[in-house]
Amino acid sequence: MKTEGVGCAIGAVAVWSTNALAAKFALTELTAAQVLALQFFGAVATIVICRTLTKGGTKNKFVFPGVQPIVVSIIGLVGTISLQYLAFASAPIIAANILAYGWPMFIAIWYGLSRWSVRGLGFFAFSVVGFTGVTLIFVDGNALTYSGEYLAGYLYALGSAVCMAYFTVAVSRFPNANTDAFLVAAICGTLITGVVAFAGESSWPSVPYLFTGIYIGIGPLAIGYYLWTRAMTQGEAARVAHIGYLTPLLSTGLLLATGETFTAHSLIGAVLVIGASTGVLVYQDDQQASTRLSGRTA
Repeated sequence: MKTEGVGCAIGAVAVWSTNALAAKFALTELTAAQVLALQFFGAVATIVICRTLTKGGTKNKFVFPGVQPIVVSIIGLVGTISLQYLAFASAPIIAANILAYGWPMFIAIWYGLSRWSVRGLGFFAFSVVGFTGVTLIFVDGNALTYSGEYLAGYLYALGSAVCMAYFTVAVSRFPNANTDAFLVAAICGTLITGVVAFAGESSWPSVPYLFTGIYIGIGPLAIGYYLWTRAMTQGEAARVAHIGYLTPLLSTGLLLATGETFTAHSLIGAVLVIGASTGVLVYQDDQQASTRLSGRTA
């Protein structure tokens, strides 16, 4: 496993782990659209400043990355983050956070369908366990009945997970275009959410909340995605990807430390989702290692 890839993945996890806690604070006074507008603006500013400070002649000049990398980045950046924050604003933040980081479950389904074999059944088994956990998170309190109160928020979170799963699989195909594609995606996110935020609100809140939104753009969004992309494009994405699932563990720990609580069913569901998602990534790593070994000994 390459040292650079591991270091980048750990750095991404460190800043991503503060995302839900910062969101909890920001959403007490800002709307989801305002937080999104601020963080996309912060991401654009960070990327532009970093590119400006980068030396090396043409390396810091913008090069149109192509339609496909832009689409991948918009889905991965704007889709994942927008749906995640709509989930944070519409449902209990711990449960929404766990579901949004449940993207390995969707990777398991994709691998199971694309590699229909005995090995593929292993991925399906993990997905069944994970979605059993999703079901428990959806139930109302300690009663095994569905609650419609937070349904929209939970669906936003699952949509965010789908976008992140797609991004993780697709981003390694475009190793040389990611920074420019991210810049285009972040600008699109700023424009879209900025229009929504300004159209819906006549006034903006106090400075600490504004800076929290901008921090989310600088840290979890710009720096986090940059480091994760670097980690995924170092040639051993499958081995590095499982490091990313430390994020919900750390972020959930921070939320619990600041007073958030689980219901009995959501706690069990969270354990199943985290366990299944971690299992998917470890199992994926083991399967790819076995394939490489078989190829060498054949």
